[in-house]
Formats: sequence, structure tokens, C-alpha cells
Amino acid sequence: MRSSVFNQRTFWWCLLDATYQGAVLCLVPLAVYARSSNGGLWTAGTLQMAAVTVAANTQLAMDLQHWTWITAAIFGISIALYAAWSLAYDGLPGVAIALGSLEGRNMVIYHVAVTAEFWLGLPLAVSMGMIPRFIAHALRTHFAPSAVQLQRESDLKAQRQSKRGSFERL
Repeated sequence: MRSSVFNQRTFWWCLLDATYQGAVLCLVPLAVYARSSNGGLWTAGTLQMAAVTVAANTQLAMDLQHWTWITAAIFGISIALYAAWSLAYDGLPGVAIALGSLEGRNMVIYHVAVTAEFWLGLPLAVSMGMIPRFIAHALRTHFAPSAVQLQRESDLKAQRQSKRGSFERL
């Protein structure tokens, strides 16, 4: 079955984009903590997981056509649940033991979340990972809009003209 939205070309672009994002979201946190006194695999890993969570939510948010308060709440809850899980996993003694992971339980998130490297590295990693997707999205919608986008623009233009006409009659 052929699809005009998802085809072999789109598949390869998605694969290339995912590979790029994976590399950036892995390597940028490592570079951020490479020369830091707070550095280490646990600190870089904490930043990597936060960046992956934010990037995944950003990517999903970009693909949505209609936003409601429920949608916004779900994205907020998703990020809040990651933060809560990180705090609970690092801070509560029973959580890591129950999951069988004693190694690295040194309250990493509590030490990392107060550093400038973390809060500067997070938007840096996410934005660097998402830049190709943002550019491709902008180019696609501007230079090669889909039939749906063209119809939406036509509808908006008609609405603007009808509103303008109703004001002129007054």
C-alpha cells in the first residue's frame, strides 16, 4: 500500500533525523561535562535523559495539529513525572534497592540540578538536536505546503475577508 504521507523517502529521512538526534543528545551532555569538576557518566547521563525527555515531548508537540488544555497538561505532566522519578530514584533509598540498582545512587540529580552546566546544557542539547527538524518543518510548510495546509490558509483568508466585509457594512 502506498501512502503519500509516509513513504520510503520519508522513512529514510526519519531514520537520518533519529540518528542525528540520538548522537547529539548523547554527545552534547558528554561535552558539557567533559571538563567540569561535576563531570562523570552519572551526571552526563542525567542530562542526557532530561534532554531526551524534553526533545521527545517537543517533537510530539510539533507534530500536533490541534492543541487543547488536556494536551498541554499531558506534556507538562510527562516532564513533571520524569523530574519526580529522577528525584525519587536518587533520593529515596528503597526505590533503587527495589529495582536492583545500588551502583551510582549518590543523589546525582540533587547535585546536578543546581549547576549551571545542567540548565545551560539542557536547552543546548535539545535545540541542537531539534534544529534540523525545525528547519525541515519550516522549509516544507513554506516552500512545499501540503493540500491540507493550502486549504487551511484558504479558509483563514476567507474568514478574514468575511470579517473585513462585515465591518465595512457597519
